[in-house]
Order: sequence, then structure tokens, then C-alpha cells
Amino acid sequence: MKNAVDFVDEELRRTPVAVTGLGGLSGGVRAIEQLKLVLIEMHALPIRDSVAFTDARGLFNAEGELLRPEFIPRIDLMVRELAWYAQALRWGRLNLPLPERR
Repeated sequence: MKNAVDFVDEELRRTPVAVTGLGGLSGGVRAIEQLKLVLIEMHALPIRDSVAFTDARGLFNAEGELLRPEFIPRIDLMVRELAWYAQALRWGRLNLPLPERR
């Protein structure tokens, strides 16, 4: 993921980003937080709410349906937050002058 982020610059500036990961505290959550720091340095705007999925093999059935309904409220919150920031930032880009980059 970090390698992909390294290939974009202006595309990320003032763009809201939601980050998810796979794994518990030992890996997924730390990776999410570290990626958010990288995105901040790229002038992206990672939203606070993230979802760290656990038990990759038990998340979905063969048809791709989510088997862990306890994740749905967290996913919904993350998507609502992302949509709010996208709307607010779109308005800002259309109505406010951007600071010049030197």
C-alpha cells in the first residue's frame, strides 16, 4: 500500500481517505495508524474512524457475504464520515482559493 501511495502526490492533496486493515492490535491497527501518518505527510486527510478486521478466513462466506455483522456499524460510521469530509472538501475546493505551493 505504501508503495502505491508513493506514486501519487497532487491526487491525494486535500483528499479524504479512509483506511482499513486486517489483523488485531499486533499488526493491523498499528499498520493503519502508520499509514495515516504517511497520508498526512502527503497532504491527504485520513479520517479518524477506521475498521480493523480480524479473522480473515471467517469474514466472508463463499458468496462474499459478510459473516461478522458486528463490523457493520463501524463500517457504516467510517463511510458516513468519509462522505461528509468528501462533501465538505469538495465545497472548499470549489469555493475557496487554495494556498499556492512553492
